[in-house]
Amino acid sequence: MKTMDDATAIGRARTALVFGQGDDAQAVTTAVVASVRDDTSPKRVRVPGPVVFVSPVIRHVTEVILPIVDRITTLLGLPRLKFTLTAANLGAASTANLGFEVSGFSADLPVLLALLSASLQMPIPLDMVATGHVASKAGDFAAVEAIPAKLAACSGDPTVRRFIYPAPPSDRSLETLAPSEWQRIQTAVAEASEKIRTIVVGNVADLVQKIFDDDMIVMASLRGGFYVASVPSEDHADAVGRAAHHLSQGNECRFWTALGRYLMAGDSGAAHTLLKAWAAYHVDRQKYPAGFGSRLLQLVRSLPPAVRRLRTTFPLLSARDCIALSQFAGDSDHEDISPLYDAALGKNAKPPPVSPTKQDAEGVPDGDTATKTLEVVLEAIDPLHVAEQVAVPIDSARIGYTLDSTVASSYDEFSDVITSFYLHVLRRTGVVAGSVIPQSVAAAALDLLDRAFTRIGGSPAAFAEARDATRGGLRYVLDLMADRYKYEEQAKYVRGVLAEALDPLDWNMKVAFMRALLKRLAPHLPSEIRSQPPARFAKNWEKIVQAYTQSFGQIQSLLRTL
Repeated sequence: MKTMDDATAIGRARTALVFGQGDDAQAVTTAVVASVRDDTSPKRVRVPGPVVFVSPVIRHVTEVILPIVDRITTLLGLPRLKFTLTAANLGAASTANLGFEVSGFSADLPVLLALLSASLQMPIPLDMVATGHVASKAGDFAAVEAIPAKLAACSGDPTVRRFIYPAPPSDRSLETLAPSEWQRIQTAVAEASEKIRTIVVGNVADLVQKIFDDDMIVMASLRGGFYVASVPSEDHADAVGRAAHHLSQGNECRFWTALGRYLMAGDSGAAHTLLKAWAAYHVDRQKYPAGFGSRLLQLVRSLPPAVRRLRTTFPLLSARDCIALSQFAGDSDHEDISPLYDAALGKNAKPPPVSPTKQDAEGVPDGDTATKTLEVVLEAIDPLHVAEQVAVPIDSARIGYTLDSTVASSYDEFSDVITSFYLHVLRRTGVVAGSVIPQSVAAAALDLLDRAFTRIGGSPAAFAEARDATRGGLRYVLDLMADRYKYEEQAKYVRGVLAEALDPLDWNMKVAFMRALLKRLAPHLPSEIRSQPPARFAKNWEKIVQAYTQSFGQIQSLLRTL
């Protein structure tokens, strides 16, 4: 589930604005919102809305903050844009009839962030509040007043996790000339640190490096068009140039690092989004990315088999995207097209045989691969996960099947209910769709019924219960059928996970897997089991993993018998 910590927005930067002065100052959190507009007006920044930016603030935005944004976008090869700048409506202000207006410079830093975000299409974390004065077109920041009040407001807001502000003057003048204010700031920061993280920034380069992570930058560079931008070295001298340089350098590395991390973590959704942006960027420029297919296939092959089989959703790139990229391939790119399709579709993803130098002394794959495989398997067969994938849909199907009567007056009626219920479950769980052979469904339903009642008399006992209703009649019969079906489908699901996780013919991988499992279990195992070689247990690895999911006591008993 996505949390507030993960939430982002383009062109929206949160801030804390202050009512009152001195000890009576109170702050509220709000947001500065910048949106790109396309009109014929010569005015670069328009400021409509119920929260008023006074003239000196608008002039400062136009003469100081906007030039910083313009220079960064120009260095990245992007056009200068026009903006609408607003502040989110303050419920507290309107309720108290405060006639609120932005009249100071403490909103400079969030205004800068919002304009940068809108210009670069780069999202800003919404768990973050920023305040500070942009002191010059060189991108330097200066401290602002009422930091204690703003920290207090942020500490009381459960959605705030980070507070961004400029450092007090480096010449210690505040400490010397206003020691009480200095002490209040230090005390407020210390108290707030129990709930939120405080981050000090000195200039725009510092801000960009601390606020925007590599994943945000690479995605924005693809969508915004500055993926391969290059900032001349002579422009690195000041903070604005360094900010642009940071945004432009290393995006190729950022891309592959992020993609590899997403795939290794099993986050196929993030991987798909990043790859689609990558493809769109190159198609828009009518250029095939040299060697892309081979490198992507190598990445897919480098994933632990269990991650590749169980947690990677293919296709990574749609056929449409692959075709669109391929049409721009030159003669030197033709050999890369086949690996591109293989990687996208997950074909030929199994790596070639590992050379002896890639294995340990016993010829067993490295421990990292085995450990990752173990983690993926245990996550996939976790009882809660299995219940979510298998049991919940079956329970939902059972609840959705209503009975006119809990008693069957004849065997034909009983058989009809059993068959229709079984077919209902199959359809609701997606096992069958379209037409079916009635005789086959009826036979399968009766087989399931026999298995559900195998210990209490089989199908004759089930019919007797449906006729006499000593335990609930047909309702009881269907409950037992649903429970048996859940049990079998969950077991089938677990067997499928285990079959996908390890190649049944890959003995070395099984040994490595058992070594990783025994290492994890070591604190709970007696010494006589810990001292045994992993190969002793490798052929029974499926039984051992299934026992692990149930209890340590069961796995100890099983290991002693092997």
